[in-house]
Amino acid sequence: VGGAMGRFGERITRVEAHLSDADGQAKSGANEIHCTLEARLVGLDAVVVKSQAGNAHEAIEAALRKLKRAAGAEIGKHDPRRQRAQAQTRAVDAAGAALLADAGWSAAKGGSRRSPG
Repeated sequence: VGGAMGRFGERITRVEAHLSDADGQAKSGANEIHCTLEARLVGLDAVVVKSQAGNAHEAIEAALRKLKRAAGAEIGKHDPRRQRAQAQTRAVDAAGAALLADAGWSAAKGGSRRSPG
């Protein structure tokens, strides 16, 4: 688990793993092994994912894929570089809308030009 989550460095302080056998029998059927992984992120809410498979290895691997994707998304939401890029996009959109309005185009009407007068 530590190796798979290594790309996040110190942004993840701890990962907890829980495995369980859904029916408690010695022989498990399909999707009877459940894996829950919880990652503690620095300054953010914990990320929890669940998976189930026919054996422990498959359940852990599936949960790790989900955890990497979910942790990356959560960390990315709070990345200052992403927030700056979104602010720049909004500013460009607003400037473009203002230019269209000055030229007599209405974005609200699907780009139709207003009649003069």
